[in-house]
Amino acid sequence: MTHEVVDMKDFNEWWDSDIILSSPFRRGSPKYWAWAAWEAALREHAMREVQRLGQEIQPEQEPVGKFAKFTDGIWREVTDGSAGVPLYTTPPQTEEKLITTVEIEKIVKFKERNT
Repeated sequence: MTHEVVDMKDFNEWWDSDIILSSPFRRGSPKYWAWAAWEAALREHAMREVQRLGQEIQPEQEPVGKFAKFTDGIWREVTDGSAGVPLYTTPPQTEEKLITTVEIEKIVKFKERNT
């Protein structure tokens, strides 16, 4: 088994970059494929976490009615308990809360202390 030698200068430049565009390893090497699998797993985990969080913050909605397309081609509300497509309203919109100047000053002071 041969070990791949990575130039530390190249690796450090890659490591310190803001956006990971490629692997620091030679394309096609076992390390390259391990790195690619790790990146794919991270993307998959992040996507699942975003979906989970999105489901947590969405309020449960009840349908406002059921509608069905009748033989004349017109959609009408179904009230007799037969099958139909549930109809939902627009989800409730949250009110935007603006940040105050006092909060901005606190953030600036905190950042100055910690940099």
